[in-house]
Amino acid sequence: MDSQLSAAETSVDSVCHQLVLRSANWQISPKLEQSIYWNVDRIFVDLNWSQNRSCPNPEVIQVQHTPMPSKEKAIEYLRHILDNSFRIRRLDLNIQVSTESVVNDILDVLNGHAKVQLEELFVRRRYVGSKFSGLVPLIRSNAKTLKQIGKIGLGEAIKALSDEIHLERLSLINFDLVEQDQRLDSEELAQNSRFYIRRLAGIGTTFDHLSYTCFTGFEITKMPALNMLRQCKVCYSKATVTGNSFDAICRSKVFV
Repeated sequence: MDSQLSAAETSVDSVCHQLVLRSANWQISPKLEQSIYWNVDRIFVDLNWSQNRSCPNPEVIQVQHTPMPSKEKAIEYLRHILDNSFRIRRLDLNIQVSTESVVNDILDVLNGHAKVQLEELFVRRRYVGSKFSGLVPLIRSNAKTLKQIGKIGLGEAIKALSDEIHLERLSLINFDLVEQDQRLDSEELAQNSRFYIRRLAGIGTTFDHLSYTCFTGFEITKMPALNMLRQCKVCYSKATVTGNSFDAICRSKVFV
């Protein structure tokens, strides 16, 4: 069954790839395209640097694993997918660039769209200190449908989460709180992280499983972390402390 599903997804991606590369209008075969995009419920967006970083637009954007010639074409293709799909349930963002404005422009296309009813949101970012304001309205507009959120920043979470959101899994990082030239093991970052964890406890969001990745540590048996775990009704937590030469992982069950 898994192999059949994989083959079906590959087939859809292949046809979508051919459609997006056509030089003619995307509406040439509306019935064919509607039948293809109707079943698309997952969007992939990848942003990487081009080999020529000195060019005016050095970001290479891929939508559904298909390279886009420009940001404008990427936005156009995303809108085309949304117009022809039934429902988008999952978004995968792989952000390997530091240009926050480009990422936010992409997210603006998805924010508030009637076809976007996310159950899963997963974010990967390369640069410490990068933060994406477009994630906040995206999460808020999908508050009632979201079940899993992967690797959003602690600062982003404070702005986006609310008492309407009840998740099965939440994955957080504190790297979005890092200011320019700030050391990852600085006491200032540790204090700032604890402050945001304290705020997270009072938002009203609940999540069964919590994964937290940081550099300065996660004191799971002390306040304010312990209070946050209780207030957010966390049943299972995993803290990954990333150091210069090691990763320490702490797993624990939380009894409320």
